[in-house]
Amino acid sequence: MGRVRYYLKGTRGLTLIEVLVAVAIIAAAFVPLLTMFTTGAHAGQYARYVTIGNQLAASRLEELRAAGYDALSSQPRQSFATLPQYAGFGEFECQVSVTEVEIDLKEVTVAVFWTRPRNTASVSATTLVRRP
Repeated sequence: MGRVRYYLKGTRGLTLIEVLVAVAIIAAAFVPLLTMFTTGAHAGQYARYVTIGNQLAASRLEELRAAGYDALSSQPRQSFATLPQYAGFGEFECQVSVTEVEIDLKEVTVAVFWTRPRNTASVSATTLVRRP
């Protein structure tokens, strides 16, 4: 028995120009995808910092409320690294603002700031504290 051979008549390979055009089309399709991935990564990182900032603000606010009405006072912007209970959060800063709204009622706001290479942002938490 003889071998069966298949031949494609009239076929030829791709020219260099056809290959270059195909590569250019594929590259043009991948650039938006790569941009989407980097944008998503930055958004995820930003969301992480907002979540940490909110948790730090709420925690600091609870500490101030626990200290009592008479101990409440505004504090300048300071790094969380200066507060021993917040070791590991040195890239965050907090500022406490206390305003007397009316007699025996204070509004306490804790703002948390952070700076990253791509953004500078802040979050804040506010509560009212009444004299017991």
